[in-house]
Order: sequence, then C-alpha cells, then structure tokens
Amino acid sequence: MKPQPARDRPRKGKAGKPKEKARDGKSSKSRKKARIEAEKSGKLGNRRLFLLASGIAAVLAMLLLPAFRERIETVQVVESSPTGSTTEAVFHQPATLEELRALSHEDLEKVDFVRMNLLCAQGLPGSENLDIEHCEKTIDEWAAFVRDETERLDYLYEMFPDRFPTVKSRAQWKMYVLFSVLKQRVGIHYNPDLVRPEYQDRSWGLEETNRATKDFYRDSRDYFLHGIVERQMGACVSLPSIVVAVARRLGYPVYLVNCSMHSFVRWDDGKERFTNR
Repeated sequence: MKPQPARDRPRKGKAGKPKEKARDGKSSKSRKKARIEAEKSGKLGNRRLFLLASGIAAVLAMLLLPAFRERIETVQVVESSPTGSTTEAVFHQPATLEELRALSHEDLEKVDFVRMNLLCAQGLPGSENLDIEHCEKTIDEWAAFVRDETERLDYLYEMFPDRFPTVKSRAQWKMYVLFSVLKQRVGIHYNPDLVRPEYQDRSWGLEETNRATKDFYRDSRDYFLHGIVERQMGACVSLPSIVVAVARRLGYPVYLVNCSMHSFVRWDDGKERFTNR
C-alpha cells in the first residue's frame, strides 16, 4: 500500500488523533469567531434598542411636561360625590364684583391680584370705560418686557456692581430693574394734578380736611390699576399696586403693604426682606 502524500494526510491534534472537520466545513476556530461576532452583534442591537427607547422617552417627556405643569399650576378643588368618588373642579376667576364678594375667604386667596383690583373699581367714578381683559393683557405685556430687560441688563450687575451702590443682592437688582422699566420705559408716574399745596396743609381743621379728601379721591383711575393702564399715572395706592402686579407675574415674592395714608412694596422670600417706597 502506497503511503499518502503529506498534503493528503489528516493533521493530528494534541492527543495524536486526526483533527476532524466540522460537518459544515468550518473548523472550531472559525465557529468560535462566528459566535463572538454574533454576541457582539447582539450587544450592539441591544444598545441600539436602549438608545432608541431613551430617545422616545425624552420626546414624550418634552410633549407631556407642559400639559403636566399646566395641570399642576391650575387651582383645583376636589369635591366628594354622593357615591364616594371624587371629581375635580377648576377654580374660575370671578367676572363681576358680585361674584367676587360671594367668594369664601379660602377662594379669595385664589383670585388674581390684578383681577381683584379691577373688580373693586367697578361702578366707581372714572371706571366707565373699564376693560378688565385689556388691562390684564397690557400688564402681562409689561411683565414680559420687564423679564426681557432683566435678562438683557443682567451683565451690568455682574460686571459693574459699583455703579449701583444701593443694590446689595440679586433680589434687589430684580426690583431695581422692574422699577426702572416701569418708570423710564413704560412712563408710569405720579399724577401731577394731585400734588397741590392744599393737600399738604397740616393746619387744616376737620371740615377742610374732609373736603380736600373728597376731592383727592374723586377719580378711581388714580387709585386702581385701570388708571395706570389708561394714562400711565396714578397715586400712592395704584403705583405700588402696579409694581406688585408685574412682580407677581414674574414669580417674585412681593407684597403690597398698607399703612396710614400710604402704601409700599415689600419683598419677602423668607430669607431676605426689604421694602421699596
């Protein structure tokens, strides 16, 4: 029997046995390589699925967040039905002075500051042309203007604090910009017709004082926000009120403080407290 050529002889493994080829014609090394590649391909596919799912979740969050935030910010009252189930009722702002007066103390706290001010002016001299929706829209526009100017001028507070010696904090800077915009850009000012010598005379008796007081308060536009919107001027009550109205639309913790014959604005966030007179 003739010996086989070297190229035709089967190769031997470590135990001296001939290495058998796989039935599919592939060696164990090639099968191992294919298995590794398959595992890599599977991991890559899982990674792609994870990234795709993350992207879909991010898009859904962007779409649903505004609606969720609006739902949270809406004032809701939970009422119990006779069957034991609960129904949600959205609080609606009052449209007339009568509706405002009929509210409970709890609901009065939910009424918008501007809406309450304007409703209280209904029926008073000077309120014949009162347009509540127009006033609210105008004040919203002023608040947006103040917000834009605060962002635009913020670099001045950061780079040149020495130019503003009365400003001691970020909160005071916000109020400084708010006052400046309303006074210089919008043009809101004190009604010059109310600056009369007779109103400043402290030597008057009761009769003269009552007559001057009646004349001083003859026009509601000097003391309610519709006068600020119509004429850009007011008095010692409406001027602090417009500051509070705009500040609250910007989310500032600002309050209207009333005292004898005067009103002023106070910032109070629990950590910092100051007044603007």
